[in-house]
Amino acid sequence: MQKLSSTSFVLIGFVLIFIFGVFIGLNLNTTDIKPLVAYLSSNAILQKNLESNQQQSLHSFSFAYNTTHLWSMRLADENYYRIVRRLPCRTVNYIDHSINETMNHCSQTTINEFSVKETVNAQKWFYEHQHPVDCSNKKFAVIHNHAWSGIGSTIHQVAWAFGEALAQNRIAVYETPGNWVYGDCKFGTLDCFFLPITNCSIPSKIDGNQTNRIPANKGHWEKARYPDVFQNRTLTWYRSQLLFYLMRYNAQTLAHVQHLVAQSFDPPSVDLHHPYIALYVRRSDKVTGGILILVMNCFNDEGITMTESVYHNLYKCAKSILSPNVELPNYTLPVYIRSYDECVDKQLFDQYSFEVIHSNMSAVDFKFYGQLKNNEMELQEFSEKQTEFIRCATDSVLRGALESTGKRSKEDIDQLSNQFWKLYKEHVKQNPDDFDIKCYQTYVVLKKL
Repeated sequence: MQKLSSTSFVLIGFVLIFIFGVFIGLNLNTTDIKPLVAYLSSNAILQKNLESNQQQSLHSFSFAYNTTHLWSMRLADENYYRIVRRLPCRTVNYIDHSINETMNHCSQTTINEFSVKETVNAQKWFYEHQHPVDCSNKKFAVIHNHAWSGIGSTIHQVAWAFGEALAQNRIAVYETPGNWVYGDCKFGTLDCFFLPITNCSIPSKIDGNQTNRIPANKGHWEKARYPDVFQNRTLTWYRSQLLFYLMRYNAQTLAHVQHLVAQSFDPPSVDLHHPYIALYVRRSDKVTGGILILVMNCFNDEGITMTESVYHNLYKCAKSILSPNVELPNYTLPVYIRSYDECVDKQLFDQYSFEVIHSNMSAVDFKFYGQLKNNEMELQEFSEKQTEFIRCATDSVLRGALESTGKRSKEDIDQLSNQFWKLYKEHVKQNPDDFDIKCYQTYVVLKKL
């Protein structure tokens, strides 16, 4: 089993919040729903091979991981709807670019659209579109160039790249290896944590007709397009369906979540702790009295970051690999380190009606060096972990520099990237004392006035 890094804890937390919250805000007609069962009744749309599963015990978390891979978490049930019916009706307007939508969870239109039946229909359509019996006569879109932003943001952008592929009637595939910064496995894509997006292989030739490329760092949602089957759907519903399909746990992630559930829940079953309430995150900074917490990298009082050895080693390796006149000047890490005073800019905060409640600076220790010195880690493992950590964050910059001439093939770039990180690891191994690295950060707590 592929070992999941600490990134997976962040990812799993995000997924749990998302999946548990997708359906909570909506009141649904429950006549077509079997309470506490993830599948619909036998006269609904699921295949016959699922019907035998309806009577299985609900005590196992993995029950929701069904044989068609339509989803990996339990869908909404009567417990959710009972709570929603007690909430006051509220209208939400979504206005952005060409989108102008109004939703109200008491509206019959919204109730119908966000029903479990419509969700299963949509997920079945996605699955069948992405898993054809014969891939040879299909058109493809290769999703590539993931953004460098937060995990929620990057997955959101992948979702809309996926949506654009569907609008073009193409099967979406991930470029492998990808440059998703959270994909710390050999794929470098969402496949590190979730089920493969398709059963088709990546086409060997990109001709712009049979196969094209769609970047995942571009705002496709600004002019969102839909397949014909979803033309009359709201953007909010369609976006949730795209995410729901992309974020189906693979076996390793599911096992990891099951392990965490067993450790954190008493009794150790998600099913016995229904219903869940989803909480909005990062929205309180927009309302009066809301609290915003900022965490920013900074220099310490002596004007150093304690990561200088990393930058020196990266540049040393870059000079050995990149062409000096074209590629090396393009090897630039997009990092700006502030002083503490820049981080706590009260004049700027006053301008935007924020009050500084608290601020301080502290050093985050990456612990690898301490583990090495305490004989808790061998030198080989130390050099590998240091290299993997930095590679995850900066390999996309290296590849961008190698691509800047337009003359190198993908195979050449892969080979040079591996050579670069082999040099980096060897330098760490030879000079471990240079890599007692820390990261100074300023924490600022703001209150919206």
